[in-house]
Amino acid sequence: MKIKRQKTDEFNSVHSGVIFLAAIMAVLGIQEIIRLINRLGNSPLDNPYVMLLANMSLQLGFVLAAVIVPLVFGVKFFRGTGFRKITVAQGFISAAIAVVCFGGFFFINMALSAFFQLINFDLGGGIPMGTPGQIVLALIMTVVLAGTCEELVFSGGLMWGIKKDFGKWAAILLSGVAFSLMHMSPLQTFYQFFLGCVIGYVAIEFKSIIPAIIIHAGSNAVAIGLSAALSGLAGAEEVEPLARNQLIMSMVWFIIIGVVLLSVAIAVIILLVKFGKWLKQRKEPLAAPVVAVETQDPFDGTPVFEPAVMLPPPDTEKRKRQIIFGVLFGITILICAAGWVERLMIGLGG
Repeated sequence: MKIKRQKTDEFNSVHSGVIFLAAIMAVLGIQEIIRLINRLGNSPLDNPYVMLLANMSLQLGFVLAAVIVPLVFGVKFFRGTGFRKITVAQGFISAAIAVVCFGGFFFINMALSAFFQLINFDLGGGIPMGTPGQIVLALIMTVVLAGTCEELVFSGGLMWGIKKDFGKWAAILLSGVAFSLMHMSPLQTFYQFFLGCVIGYVAIEFKSIIPAIIIHAGSNAVAIGLSAALSGLAGAEEVEPLARNQLIMSMVWFIIIGVVLLSVAIAVIILLVKFGKWLKQRKEPLAAPVVAVETQDPFDGTPVFEPAVMLPPPDTEKRKRQIIFGVLFGITILICAAGWVERLMIGLGG
């Protein structure tokens, strides 16, 4: 039987690990340059518009990693990472999933916000959105650039290589962990892990990273819209902080409601994905029947018909790739975790 051999330019987990590490190092390098400029007297970054533009430059790190690393290794990034066309229905379903993710996790986020207020955690100023121009720039940064550039790395370069060498669920969970810790935001960690896992699940089920870009961009768009609306309300009327016992009771109720809504959201997401796959399968031609191969019984020589089975290509290097990826991924996660702890200590006033 003729067996198709593995191509030398096939994307794998080693490429994923290098892309992830290169992306984080590039982003941290750009962040450090921004910090150095910000320490200068009369820094241009004091202008909120310039600060937004500077934050946009962070996305350059993801693009550089997604472009340069595959070139160095001689692999075809877009062919190896699921950059495939999707149906219009799958596009709308992906947008709906973005809204379901945000809504399903809303009360859990409220509970987390109440908890961080209880421990006197400084949530920071957030993205400046005091004027229409700042809101437009914030949308470009978080929706267009972050949704596209970050998913090139996480649902593209990282996840598809892990899937090849570790399987579907390892790819979904590890990309979720990487996505959440990369942002180094203690308040948003749980939501970003949930969102990262959903994005990975949908991307794998729809066999494309385009739904991942849509979900990421849609979720950020909802968050920016809600933040802008709340900023307007807060500016119009001063809101008094809740007392400690009120915060605790609010947190308990938010958790109860949040768990129920999150469970419903997960069920809805699974149903939407299955519906999207069913719609696409309706339009696809039926698969060709399995060809039977005629062989002879070794005892009496009578003909026996057996289905032709394509054996997977031999992959003696798989274990080595898994070890190398584990080292690269572990180093990068430790770097992200260090940044996460630093943000936590700053927020606590440490």
